[in-house]
Amino acid sequence: MNTSVETRDEAAIISQIRAYRNALVALWSYRLENMEQPKQDSILALAKKVTELAEHKTSNGSVPQREFMEAIQRLQIAVEGPAHYVARMRHQPVEFISTLLAVESGVLQALVDSAGKPLSAQELAAKTKVDPLLITSKISALLKNNQFTQFPDYSKGEKSPFIWTHSINQWDMMRGDPDLKLAFDGYMPARREGLRSAWHEIYPAATELNVPGFQQAQEPPLLVDVGGNTGYDAASFKTKNPQIRGRCVVQDLPETLANSPEPAGGVEKVAYDFFTEQPIKGARAYFFKAVCHDFDDADCQKLLGNTVAAMGPDSSLLIDDWVLPDVGAPLAGASEDMFMLMLLSGMERSESQWSALLESVGLEIKKIWRTDGVSEAVIEARRRLEN
Repeated sequence: MNTSVETRDEAAIISQIRAYRNALVALWSYRLENMEQPKQDSILALAKKVTELAEHKTSNGSVPQREFMEAIQRLQIAVEGPAHYVARMRHQPVEFISTLLAVESGVLQALVDSAGKPLSAQELAAKTKVDPLLITSKISALLKNNQFTQFPDYSKGEKSPFIWTHSINQWDMMRGDPDLKLAFDGYMPARREGLRSAWHEIYPAATELNVPGFQQAQEPPLLVDVGGNTGYDAASFKTKNPQIRGRCVVQDLPETLANSPEPAGGVEKVAYDFFTEQPIKGARAYFFKAVCHDFDDADCQKLLGNTVAAMGPDSSLLIDDWVLPDVGAPLAGASEDMFMLMLLSGMERSESQWSALLESVGLEIKKIWRTDGVSEAVIEARRRLEN
C-alpha cells in the first residue's frame, strides 16, 4: 500500500515501529510464561535446572531432548530480556542466509577438507575464489560465483546485492519514495531502544564536554552531530545535561531536516552533505553515529577528511558504532555486517580496521569507550600531532 506522505508523519512511523517491537516483546513474555516451568523461576533456578539435566545426561546418557532444549531456551529467554530477544529475532534470517552462502561458495567444504587444520582468511579465499575481506570481516557473506565483492567496482560491472536486486541504490530509492524515507528516518531513533546506554553515557560527555571556550553563542559549537538524521542524539545529550552550556548542531541533507520535527533542547538544524567541506570550524566535538558503516574505506576517508580539516586543536571526533574484535565477532555484530553488505556494500569494522581508517585521515584513537558485554562503542579520536 502506498500512502501519501501527507497522511503519514514521522510520529506515526515511529509509533508503528514501536508497535512491532511491542508485539515481539509480548511474544517474549508469552514464551517465557508458557514453557511448562513455574512462572516464579529465577535465572538461578533456571540455570540450576539446566545444570541438573546436563549432569544427568553426562552420567546416564539419557535425558528427554525436548525437556533439555526447553530448559536451555527458557534460560536464554530469561537472561536476554525483551530488547535482546527482539534483536535476535531480527538477526535470525541473516544466520540462515550466511549459512546458505557459506555452503554455496564452498567455504564449508574447504573447512571440511582441511581435516581440522585451521585456515586463515587468505587461505580460504584462495581455495574458494571469494573476496578475502568478506571472510576477514567475519560475516561469512560468501557469495556464489563471485558475483559480488565487499566494495564493488561499478566500472567493472560489479554490483552490490541491493543494486543487483533493485537496479537502484538504497539512497536513490528513498529519494523517490517519501513513505520509505519517512520510515527510515523514523526507524533510526527507535532501533537501539533497550539494547544499550546512550552514547553520552558510554562516553563521559558530562565531564568531557563541559569545558570553557564552547559555551557562548559567539564561540564554536560544543557538539556537531554530523549526518545526525532528525537530531535525536544531540537532543538526548542536551536534555540529559541541561547544566552544560553551548550550542549543539545537527547536520543532515535538506530533505531529511525539512521533514523532521524541531529537535528538543534547542538543537540547531543545518543542512549539510558530509561529502563536501565542513562549514563549522573548531567545534569541541564532531559526532558520527552509524555513518561509516554505510560506506567503503574510500568514501569514509572523504567524509571524515572533510571534518578532520575543520577540527581545531581542542576538537575531538566521536564515532558511535560497532567496534568488533579482530577475531571472534559476536553474532549480532556479524549479522549487522551482513546487513550492511546487502544494503549498501558497507561493513562493520573491527578495532584494527577502525584504527587503520582513522590513521589514514590524520587521526589517532585517544580511547575507545565501552560498556561491558556490548560491542558497540564510542571511539574518541584526535588529530595526530606531527613529529
